[in-house]
Amino acid sequence: TPFLIFGLATLGLNILTGYAGQLSLGTAAFMAVGAFMTYNFELRMPWMPILGSFILAGLCAAAVGIDIETAMVTTAMPLRTDFPLTTDPFKYRLMELVGVYGDALRERCNELFGDGILSAIDCVVKLEKKGERGVLTIDAKFLHYKEY
Repeated sequence: TPFLIFGLATLGLNILTGYAGQLSLGTAAFMAVGAFMTYNFELRMPWMPILGSFILAGLCAAAVGIDIETAMVTTAMPLRTDFPLTTDPFKYRLMELVGVYGDALRERCNELFGDGILSAIDCVVKLEKKGERGVLTIDAKFLHYKEY
């Protein structure tokens, strides 16, 4: 049975890190609490069926965790907009421009100014009509990276 337990743990960790690309220590904590409580229930109440131990251990692991709403709030990406998910075609095309030309613009910016970023706080964005075309101008302050 230890082989099966480690096999299930490895499979769960493989799915979590391999497919989602992230590591969750919460999964290991739930598994540890569940395993510890199952062992304790089996040791202290040998008359209880193993399935009952699993159910009680699962309840104990759930009691240690936090509710779904708190988990969603604490793990949400800190973004000011609904990027990258949007149904507005205008916003989607602007994000597509950044995706297509972002690397080239960053390299050109580094050539002109050195290492740093363009400030999104101290900037002026203008959209003008030029015939059937739109001219988007971003006048942003350049901020050099600080070394500590």
